[in-house]
Amino acid sequence: METTIGFIGHSHVPIVFFKNGNFSQEQHLTFDQNTSVIVNVGSVGQPRDGNPKACCAIYDSDTKHISTHRIEYDIEKAIQKINATNILPEISGKRLWYGR
Repeated sequence: METTIGFIGHSHVPIVFFKNGNFSQEQHLTFDQNTSVIVNVGSVGQPRDGNPKACCAIYDSDTKHISTHRIEYDIEKAIQKINATNILPEISGKRLWYGR
């Protein structure tokens, strides 16, 4: 990585990895500009951390502060849309209720 911060998504669990091998799942985290981190912002759909709400992150480059946020959405409507495709197994929708 050529920068001190990188962002990844679509991996279902919000977490921050530090170059030194440590990690954090804190909702609010501030670090100094010399600290290298990879931020997994979580998942808008199909969360896998036991929390069914959508997840996103906000990064303030001036303060080096990252905060993750959980957002309610219409899970039942999402399940209906998943089932209507007739492509994915029914469990793909049901697991939205459990965040697994």
